[in-house]
Amino acid sequence: MTLPDWESSAAVTRASLDAVIIADAQGVVLEFNPAAEAMFGHARADAIGRTIGELIVPAHHRAAHEAGMLRYASGQPARVLGRRLELEALRADGTVFPVELSITEAETGGQKFFAASLRDLSERRAIEEERRASADFLQALVDDQTEIVIRSDADFRVIFCNEATGRFFGVPRSALIGQRFTPGTPMDVQERLQAELPFLTPDSPVRRSVDRKIMPDGEERWLEWSNRALFDSEGRLSGHMSVARDITEQMLASRALAASEARFAAFAENSPVAMFLKDEDGRYVMLNGEAAKVIGRPHAEILGRTAREVGTPASADQTEAADRTLRATRQPLQTVGQLTAAGEPYHWAMVLRFPITAPDGKGLWIGGFAIDMTAQRATEQDLERSREALHQSEKLNAMGSLLAGVAHELNNPLAIVVAQATMMEEDAAEGPLGRRAEKIRRAAERCGRIVQTFLGLARRKPAERQLVNLNDMARAAVDLMAYPLRTAGIAVTLDLAADLPTVEGDPDMLNQVVLNLVVNAQQALEGCAGPRQIAIRTRAQPGLAVIDLGDSGPGVPAEIRHRIFEPFFSTKPQGVGTGVGLSFCHSVISAHQGRLELLGPAEAGLGLSGATFRVSLPVTMAAQAEAEAPVTGPAAPALSRALVVDDEPELAEVLAEMLGAGGYAVEIATSATQAQALIRQARFDVILSDLRMPDMDGPAFFGWLETDWPEQAHRVAFVTGDALGAAAADFLTRAGRPILEKPFSRAGVLRVAAQAQGAAG
Repeated sequence: MTLPDWESSAAVTRASLDAVIIADAQGVVLEFNPAAEAMFGHARADAIGRTIGELIVPAHHRAAHEAGMLRYASGQPARVLGRRLELEALRADGTVFPVELSITEAETGGQKFFAASLRDLSERRAIEEERRASADFLQALVDDQTEIVIRSDADFRVIFCNEATGRFFGVPRSALIGQRFTPGTPMDVQERLQAELPFLTPDSPVRRSVDRKIMPDGEERWLEWSNRALFDSEGRLSGHMSVARDITEQMLASRALAASEARFAAFAENSPVAMFLKDEDGRYVMLNGEAAKVIGRPHAEILGRTAREVGTPASADQTEAADRTLRATRQPLQTVGQLTAAGEPYHWAMVLRFPITAPDGKGLWIGGFAIDMTAQRATEQDLERSREALHQSEKLNAMGSLLAGVAHELNNPLAIVVAQATMMEEDAAEGPLGRRAEKIRRAAERCGRIVQTFLGLARRKPAERQLVNLNDMARAAVDLMAYPLRTAGIAVTLDLAADLPTVEGDPDMLNQVVLNLVVNAQQALEGCAGPRQIAIRTRAQPGLAVIDLGDSGPGVPAEIRHRIFEPFFSTKPQGVGTGVGLSFCHSVISAHQGRLELLGPAEAGLGLSGATFRVSLPVTMAAQAEAEAPVTGPAAPALSRALVVDDEPELAEVLAEMLGAGGYAVEIATSATQAQALIRQARFDVILSDLRMPDMDGPAFFGWLETDWPEQAHRVAFVTGDALGAAAADFLTRAGRPILEKPFSRAGVLRVAAQAQGAAG
């Protein structure tokens, strides 16, 4: 017999992993695929043409199989069609094994055919049997435990418990199945469990606690619980496995111990020193109110819990490390440090730990005291800052002494360069040589200003008041920093108000303030990956001239914003900053009755994310009036004679040339001795004398004039690059004569000469 129209699916049948047998209505096999050959041990050629009953049905099921075939042939409905059945099958070697059978019916050309798909269940049955045996073993193991073992679902309903559970509660364990919580669980305990257990995670799945039970007879018993959260494959909470042991006797003993220690507890609770006691597992079993302050949590939230349960991970690591050291050495341990999870007022503490034998005589408990060291630590830090400030002050004094000698030697050639460049610039007018001379003059004046600024910082002289325009300060600072800014890839934006009013102040000091802020911004941008920008904006406010300077750097962290104007406080690495710059700027602006502020990025509106500083200086009525008045230079009276006394001939010649251009008839003396000879021969309207000269210095020369030629003493002005030394400063104050500081301009020379001559008149 052939199988019409089925050959088209022969490839699928042969490729199936399940055994496939196709038979006609009488049960005669028409197809037997390779999987069937492997499962039953019959070759396809031997199987085709035989009946299914004699081929794969075991002898003890064969009669039932044939009866079923007869019922189907008589027209009764088949009971096995369209169903999955688990039956026994027969292999060629006579062994019987379990299979899963499904039969489908098909009709072609008026003939009915049956396709049987079979799977070998031998391996699955073996696994199920093994699981059943394992479950029986685990059941027996759990039932033999003396501890209470309970399995509950996510809603805390009991779905399994062992025999010990039933014995403890005095009921059959079957009576506990389905209950929400076990009998006698107080409402506060239920509420705590419902609040805490759902928040266990796969990374931290266990919660240990000691809870009470109220037995049916009213007795209070205590159980120590270990509750482990169970999660499904997707990490969802599926229930809890809880193990408990009765610790009522231990609790009663603890209560007795607590009663005997009541007086000590009262003493400890009122002690100003923190006291604590932890058990073998690191749980706090005693602590006083001061200890609760150290930990920073209410007393009730600490008892019965570990440091990790009541503190931050960092504080727990700190505590557990010290506890491990003590347990390893069994010796008292003293630690002093900053608390990482401190309550008020504790931030620094000295903690003394010592070992205590546990009440059962076996374990090791830890007792301890914590002494607040916060105030002492603050005092030590203040002392350290004071020492550092003194050290920095001593360095500044040493630097000042060094500058006193350097300034004179440096200012003399600078004065010559400035003066010669100025005169060359004037002589050359607007030509190329004039522009070159201007560059030389500006560079030399810049050097001079830097020297003067250092001298001013070191000697803390009073501010010299002049009319100052903050726009000029901004341009000068950017010009001075042009090269380092350009090479650092920093773009500078200037937004300078044309109507900015002038203010009254010391131009060198204010220029140094703006320069310091630009330098700070440049240093803040070092290492920044994004666009590097500095924005400078000036504007007028009622009664104020304001300059804002911001950058696109990282800004100032909030926790140190209040300290940035402190002397010697610096955020820069060791060797990069001294912490003097912003403190100096703040003191200069305060001396000018102004304000220096650190703004938030949004406050300034410069569109930059970094630090923004604002300088606000008052505009006085005198400054406004002087700004509006016409500016005129001093002119020498007719036939005025001047004497220049300086041991450096080039400097003396420059002074003489500048005075000559102002209308003075000038003579030069390269020493005080030579000047004495000239004064004995003639009278001078102005005498410009250097302060430091080798044979006779300025003070000695002035003393000789006061004694022998008092009229000439009233016409002296001193030229100096060193007003830093105490002796020089005292002399200049006592003499009360005009001072011309090096380097100088022609206008400055003429102004001082006019002052000296005017004071004498």
